Amino acid sequence: MSVCMSVGVLRIGIQVRSGDKVIEAEANGTAQQRAPQDVLKSSSHFFKCAERLEAAFAAPGQNVIWFLNSDSQAVRQAAKAVYGDKLLTDDSLQTVHPERRVIKQDAEGKLKWALQHALGSILTFSMTDLQVITQTSGFGRTGAWLAERRDRMYELHPDGAKWSGMCNPKKPKQPAVSSKTNSGI
Repeated sequence: MSVCMSVGVLRIGIQVRSGDKVIEAEANGTAQQRAPQDVLKSSSHFFKCAERLEAAFAAPGQNVIWFLNSDSQAVRQAAKAVYGDKLLTDDSLQTVHPERRVIKQDAEGKLKWALQHALGSILTFSMTDLQVITQTSGFGRTGAWLAERRDRMYELHPDGAKWSGMCNPKKPKQPAVSSKTNSGI
């Protein structure tokens, strides 16, 4: 499988879905404050997969950029602290889930901004060459499908179970198989 790269840069998209409980805890200010390495423990398999894809597809000396989408601001901030300039992400926006009770309470327009940000994130994710996504998330899958590139998507289970076999550079998730995964959409 060859990977089409833009201007000599290999772009790897990583999407980590932490879940509604994490979004709510971060929004309420009840999320635990932890060191970046501790925050990334539960999602480390996504970054290990990106490293594996980079090793398999990057040409010697080629620039590689990772683009991270995550519903967790803590994950985005921790990943930026650990991976530095290699990783692009928005580490300042707090995610707002577009559910009815949030919409009713949205006096400051946070939801509008969050929805605009989500759309921009999906479109940016679609511009990556390879995508590592959360198996149970429609958000990452939508961006990967918009990329209109076949054989470039790697779905990982959120808890890291059997991640190694799910991230074989020679065996990406086929769109027909991916479309059968229930992701809530």
